[in-house]
Amino acid sequence: MSNRMADMQLDIGAQALAILAMLSQREPDFVLESSNINDELVVSSHAFYNGRERAVSVSYQRGYAGKCLNIVFGEGRNSDSIFIDWWVNERALPNGPRVSDFPEEAHHSRKYHDYGRLDVAVQHIYDLVEDFYIVGAVDFCSKHDRRIDEKERAASDSLLGEDWQELKGAEPAPKASRRGRK
Repeated sequence: MSNRMADMQLDIGAQALAILAMLSQREPDFVLESSNINDELVVSSHAFYNGRERAVSVSYQRGYAGKCLNIVFGEGRNSDSIFIDWWVNERALPNGPRVSDFPEEAHHSRKYHDYGRLDVAVQHIYDLVEDFYIVGAVDFCSKHDRRIDEKERAASDSLLGEDWQELKGAEPAPKASRRGRK
Protein backbone atom coordinates (compact mmCIF):
# COMPACT_ATOMS: atom_id res chain seq x y z
CA MET A 1 0.00 0.00 0.00
CA SER A 2 1.42 3.33 -1.00
CA ASN A 3 1.08 6.52 0.97
CA ARG A 4 -2.02 8.38 -0.14
CA MET A 5 -4.61 10.77 1.19
CA ALA A 6 -7.70 8.87 -0.02
CA ASP A 7 -8.82 5.46 -1.26
CA MET A 8 -10.83 6.00 -4.45
CA GLN A 9 -11.94 2.38 -4.39
CA LEU A 10 -13.60 2.76 -0.97
CA ASP A 11 -12.00 -0.56 0.07
CA ILE A 12 -14.25 -2.37 -2.43
CA GLY A 13 -12.91 -5.33 -4.42
CA ALA A 14 -11.78 -4.87 -8.01
CA GLN A 15 -14.40 -7.25 -9.43
CA ALA A 16 -17.26 -5.35 -7.78
CA LEU A 17 -15.91 -2.03 -9.08
CA ALA A 18 -15.52 -3.52 -12.56
CA ILE A 19 -19.12 -4.76 -12.52
CA LEU A 20 -20.30 -1.32 -11.39
CA ALA A 21 -18.33 0.30 -14.24
CA MET A 22 -19.80 -2.15 -16.77
CA LEU A 23 -23.35 -1.52 -15.51
CA SER A 24 -22.83 2.24 -15.72
CA GLN A 25 -22.01 1.89 -19.42
CA ARG A 26 -24.94 -0.37 -20.26
CA GLU A 27 -28.15 1.28 -21.40
CA PRO A 28 -31.31 -0.55 -20.35
CA ASP A 29 -33.19 -1.19 -23.59
CA PHE A 30 -36.31 -2.30 -21.70
CA VAL A 31 -37.15 1.13 -20.25
CA LEU A 32 -40.22 2.68 -21.85
CA GLU A 33 -39.71 5.92 -23.75
CA SER A 34 -42.26 8.07 -22.01
CA SER A 35 -42.70 11.47 -20.45
CA ASN A 36 -44.32 9.79 -17.45
CA ILE A 37 -41.95 9.87 -14.46
CA ASN A 38 -43.39 6.54 -13.32
CA ASP A 39 -41.67 4.93 -16.33
CA GLU A 40 -38.18 6.15 -15.40
CA LEU A 41 -35.64 3.69 -14.06
CA VAL A 42 -34.30 5.37 -10.93
CA VAL A 43 -30.85 4.08 -9.95
CA SER A 44 -28.79 4.67 -6.81
CA SER A 45 -25.38 3.10 -6.02
CA HIS A 46 -23.64 2.78 -2.65
CA ALA A 47 -20.80 0.97 -0.95
CA PHE A 48 -21.97 -2.02 1.10
CA TYR A 49 -19.86 -3.49 3.89
CA ASN A 50 -20.69 -6.79 5.58
CA GLY A 51 -17.69 -8.03 7.52
CA ARG A 52 -15.12 -9.15 4.97
CA GLU A 53 -17.54 -8.60 2.09
CA ARG A 54 -16.69 -5.22 0.62
CA ALA A 55 -19.36 -4.84 -2.01
CA VAL A 56 -21.53 -2.47 -4.01
CA SER A 57 -25.27 -2.06 -3.68
CA VAL A 58 -27.37 -0.72 -6.52
CA SER A 59 -31.02 0.09 -5.94
CA TYR A 60 -33.55 0.23 -8.77
CA GLN A 61 -37.01 1.72 -8.72
CA ARG A 62 -39.60 2.22 -11.41
CA GLY A 63 -40.47 5.87 -10.97
CA TYR A 64 -39.92 7.69 -7.72
CA ALA A 65 -42.42 5.86 -5.56
CA GLY A 66 -43.14 2.28 -4.69
CA LYS A 67 -41.02 -0.77 -4.20
CA CYS A 68 -37.29 -0.83 -4.72
CA LEU A 69 -35.08 -3.69 -5.97
CA ASN A 70 -31.76 -3.82 -4.08
CA ILE A 71 -28.89 -5.76 -5.60
CA VAL A 72 -25.61 -6.27 -3.75
CA PHE A 73 -22.59 -7.73 -5.52
CA GLY A 74 -18.96 -8.31 -4.67
CA GLU A 75 -16.35 -10.97 -3.97
CA GLY A 76 -17.36 -13.74 -1.60
CA ARG A 77 -15.85 -13.97 1.86
CA ASN A 78 -14.08 -17.26 1.40
CA SER A 79 -13.29 -17.18 -2.30
CA ASP A 80 -12.74 -14.89 -5.26
CA SER A 81 -16.08 -15.82 -6.81
CA ILE A 82 -18.62 -13.09 -7.42
CA PHE A 83 -21.79 -13.13 -5.33
CA ILE A 84 -25.06 -11.42 -6.15
CA ASP A 85 -27.78 -10.92 -3.53
CA TRP A 86 -31.11 -9.19 -4.10
CA TRP A 87 -34.29 -8.30 -2.29
CA VAL A 88 -37.20 -5.90 -2.63
CA ASN A 89 -37.93 -3.10 -0.14
CA GLU A 90 -41.21 -1.29 0.30
CA ARG A 91 -39.42 1.96 -0.59
CA ALA A 92 -36.00 3.23 -1.59
CA LEU A 93 -33.42 3.67 1.16
CA PRO A 94 -31.93 7.17 0.73
CA ASN A 95 -28.44 6.20 1.91
CA GLY A 96 -28.46 2.70 0.46
CA PRO A 97 -29.06 -0.51 2.37
CA ARG A 98 -27.15 -1.38 5.53
CA VAL A 99 -26.51 -4.83 6.94
CA SER A 100 -29.53 -4.35 9.24
CA ASP A 101 -31.71 -3.87 6.10
CA PHE A 102 -30.56 -7.21 4.69
CA PRO A 103 -33.52 -9.63 5.02
CA GLU A 104 -33.32 -13.39 5.30
CA GLU A 105 -34.72 -13.74 1.75
CA ALA A 106 -31.59 -12.05 0.37
CA HIS A 107 -29.47 -14.90 1.75
CA HIS A 108 -31.68 -17.39 -0.08
CA SER A 109 -31.42 -15.48 -3.35
CA ARG A 110 -27.59 -15.44 -3.37
CA LYS A 111 -26.00 -16.62 -6.61
CA TYR A 112 -22.30 -17.13 -7.27
CA HIS A 113 -20.41 -16.62 -10.51
CA ASP A 114 -16.87 -17.75 -11.23
CA TYR A 115 -13.94 -15.41 -10.68
CA GLY A 116 -13.45 -13.13 -13.67
CA ARG A 117 -16.87 -13.85 -15.20
CA LEU A 118 -17.90 -10.22 -14.96
CA ASP A 119 -19.94 -10.50 -18.16
CA VAL A 120 -22.08 -13.26 -16.66
CA ALA A 121 -22.57 -11.31 -13.42
CA VAL A 122 -23.54 -8.13 -15.32
CA GLN A 123 -26.03 -10.08 -17.44
CA HIS A 124 -27.53 -11.67 -14.31
CA ILE A 125 -28.03 -8.21 -12.75
CA TYR A 126 -29.42 -6.82 -16.02
CA ASP A 127 -31.91 -9.70 -16.23
CA LEU A 128 -33.09 -9.14 -12.64
CA VAL A 129 -33.60 -5.42 -13.24
CA GLU A 130 -35.36 -5.99 -16.57
CA ASP A 131 -37.69 -8.51 -14.96
CA PHE A 132 -38.39 -6.13 -12.05
CA TYR A 133 -39.16 -3.27 -14.46
CA ILE A 134 -41.22 -5.26 -16.97
CA VAL A 135 -43.42 -7.39 -14.72
CA GLY A 136 -43.67 -4.92 -11.82
CA ALA A 137 -42.51 -5.26 -8.26
CA VAL A 138 -45.43 -7.38 -7.09
CA ASP A 139 -45.27 -9.90 -9.93
CA PHE A 140 -41.47 -9.94 -9.70
CA CYS A 141 -41.66 -10.95 -6.05
CA SER A 142 -44.28 -13.61 -6.84
CA LYS A 143 -42.22 -14.99 -9.69
CA HIS A 144 -39.23 -15.27 -7.39
CA ASP A 145 -41.20 -16.96 -4.59
CA ARG A 146 -41.87 -13.92 -2.45
CA ARG A 147 -45.21 -13.65 -0.65
CA ILE A 148 -47.55 -11.01 -2.06
CA ASP A 149 -51.20 -10.57 -1.27
CA GLU A 150 -53.85 -9.79 -3.89
CA LYS A 151 -54.64 -6.36 -2.44
CA GLU A 152 -51.00 -5.32 -2.92
CA ARG A 153 -50.98 -6.73 -6.48
CA ALA A 154 -54.11 -4.75 -7.45
CA ALA A 155 -52.70 -1.54 -5.93
CA SER A 156 -49.44 -1.99 -7.81
CA ASP A 157 -51.16 -2.70 -11.13
CA SER A 158 -53.45 0.31 -10.87
CA LEU A 159 -50.51 2.61 -10.11
CA LEU A 160 -48.61 1.45 -13.18
CA GLY A 161 -51.36 2.31 -15.65
CA GLU A 162 -52.43 1.02 -19.05
CA ASP A 163 -49.03 1.30 -20.81
CA TRP A 164 -47.58 -0.99 -18.17
CA GLN A 165 -50.42 -3.49 -18.53
CA GLU A 166 -49.91 -3.64 -22.30
CA LEU A 167 -46.17 -4.17 -21.88
CA LYS A 168 -46.85 -6.91 -19.36
CA GLY A 169 -49.29 -8.49 -21.81
CA ALA A 170 -52.32 -8.16 -19.58
CA GLU A 171 -55.59 -6.34 -19.75
CA PRO A 172 -55.52 -2.94 -18.04
CA ALA A 173 -56.66 -2.99 -14.44
CA PRO A 174 -60.19 -1.66 -14.00
CA LYS A 175 -60.33 1.93 -12.87
CA ALA A 176 -61.78 2.60 -9.44
CA SER A 177 -65.17 4.24 -9.45
CA ARG A 178 -67.14 5.92 -6.71
CA ARG A 179 -70.44 4.93 -8.35
CA GLY A 180 -72.07 1.77 -7.19
CA ARG A 181 -70.37 1.71 -3.78
CA LYS A 182 -72.54 0.69 -0.86
